[in-house]
Amino acid sequence: MPTPVDVYRRALDFAARAHAGQKMSGSELPYLLHLAHVGAEINFALENEAEGFDENLCLQVGILHDVLEDTDILPEELAREFSEEICLAVQALSKNKKLPKAQQMADSLHRIKANSKETCLVKLADRLVNMSPPPHYWSAARRKAYQEDARMILEVLGGTHAYLEARLAKKIEDYSNYIGEEDGGQ
Repeated sequence: MPTPVDVYRRALDFAARAHAGQKMSGSELPYLLHLAHVGAEINFALENEAEGFDENLCLQVGILHDVLEDTDILPEELAREFSEEICLAVQALSKNKKLPKAQQMADSLHRIKANSKETCLVKLADRLVNMSPPPHYWSAARRKAYQEDARMILEVLGGTHAYLEARLAKKIEDYSNYIGEEDGGQ
């Protein structure tokens, strides 16, 4: 049976190829860094509270969570390389771009909650990582909407993992520092 480190490295190698050349939003840093941060959050969360979670599933889904939404990888390829279970979790984490933007988050959260608690944990870790300082070009309204989406994620996925939920709640509170009345928090 592969160790969590083996699983993490295999998923990271696949994600590195899939996301090759992509950069983090508002940065020159490679997108792979975001995936490594999500993996680290998952790892620390599971060190804190692992009972009842499939660690290998959490790590793989965490590293692969954007390959269907942000690359040319097809679900069939992901399922073939990893498993149908991983593919379904990543599909749940991927926004349905056919829906109006205003409906995409609620739809995704519904599918995440219906998938598995591991998928819920990944979404919490992903949003926790994404609650870093927003790009300078985001308006105050966009920053506020992002904070509200984070609140919805926390509310819908509450009861998944107390450690991640507490960290995300604190990040949501701190994110208010980036929201100014007129200047976008700058």
